[in-house]
Parts: sequence; C-alpha cells; structure tokens
Amino acid sequence: MEELSLNSVFLMREELFAWELSRSVNRVLGQPTDDTLDGLFAPPTAFVGSRPCVSFELPDGVSLGAEVVAHAKAFMMEKLSSVGVVKLAEQMGGSRVDRTPPAYSEAAKKAKEMFKGNKKKLFLEEAGNCFRTYITPALDRYPPAVITAWLGQFGSADDEEAWFRKALAELPALYNYTEVVVVASSQPDRKDKYNHFMDNEIMVAPLAYATVFVSGDKGVKDIAGSRTKILSRTKCRYCSTLEELDNWLTTLS
Repeated sequence: MEELSLNSVFLMREELFAWELSRSVNRVLGQPTDDTLDGLFAPPTAFVGSRPCVSFELPDGVSLGAEVVAHAKAFMMEKLSSVGVVKLAEQMGGSRVDRTPPAYSEAAKKAKEMFKGNKKKLFLEEAGNCFRTYITPALDRYPPAVITAWLGQFGSADDEEAWFRKALAELPALYNYTEVVVVASSQPDRKDKYNHFMDNEIMVAPLAYATVFVSGDKGVKDIAGSRTKILSRTKCRYCSTLEELDNWLTTLS
C-alpha cells in the first residue's frame, strides 16, 4: 500500500464499478459471473498518473507496416506492465508528491454545515452521488427489462438507507468507496495531504477482493478498522506490518 501511495493514483475506478454491476446483473439473470479481476486493473506503471502510452517517432521517409507497429507496441506494453511497484517507486524518486491537496477539507466543512452531524443523511447523500456518477451510466447500457429486474431485487424505496445498503452489498468496492467518502466528509478539521486522497482511491478495491491487505498507514487502518464496517463485510485479512503478514502466512501452510 505504501509503495502504491508514492506519487500514485488509482485510475480505473469506473471500470471496476461497471464490472461489479455486470456481475450483479448476471446473478439476477441466472447467468455465469466473472469471478476474476483479470484485465480490470492497470499495471503498476499506470499508477504514475496517466495510462501507459507507446508511440514511435520515425525518420522522414521511413515507414513501418501496421502489423509491425502493433507487435512492437504490444511488446513494449508487456515490458512496462512487468515493472514492479517497488522498482517503480524508486524510479520515481521515492518521494511523495509535493502539491496543494484538493479542497477536500473545504467540501467536508460544507458537508458538516449542511448535515449537522447527521450520519444517515450524509450516507444517503454520498451513496446517491456514487450511484449517479458510476452506476447509473453503466446501468443505462442494459435493456429496460434488465434494469427493472436489477433494481427490483432491492425492494421498495420506503427506507432509502436500507435500499442503498442492499444495493451496495452487491457492489463491494463501491460500498467501500462510499463509506470512505463518508468518513472523509466527516472530518472537516483535518489537514489533508495529497497522498491521503491516493490512499482513499487505492484501498477500496483490494479490501473488497484481495485475500490479504497490508498497510502500516495509521489513517488507512483507522478508516478500515474503526471508522467503517469494511473489514466486517469482507474475507480480506488486514495486516498492519510485514511481520504480521509473515505470521498469518505461516498459518496457511
């Protein structure tokens, strides 16, 4: 986790949540579900803030066939994808980004003023925002009958919170993200650093799907273990040190 947080940002959130929705829709339709994350996440080199891009600059008058160019690009992308996270961090200088953080605390102050500490209203606001941003566009790609069937499984909207929590239970990473955002919106007086936002981006997917998650960051541990119910909803093992990871691994042998 700490290596990923060095000058990094998680880039493929939309794809992740759309993938989660597709699994849930398939379950409703009685179709096989994709239980792998293959091809979903960017390789480590994509964590530097932009997706890997390969281009060629050839001398005037020199031309390569389209097939040759395609093979060359595929080869180079494969090599980029094999760069380890630790090596990547070293190549990037091993230092954290020195930038002005996004105005997250300012937004949290406004949330405090608007909701007056009412956590239920805050949850409904953030859950609604997440659905409008990530789920509605993906859901609209399905036929109306499929949309109706998927929405219908969560019952009526008499209790909005219960409805959202039922729906989010089908979308583990989005559920994690919603809770992380709620926590972030509940701490208007904290001093943000840019890497805090990167942590929030990165942690939601592995905590939903990984077998084990290792992070010694006190803020990450506080959010995952104390301020949310993320760890109670997942089979993912949380380790705060590499020693703890080693001890856990010995129990598997």
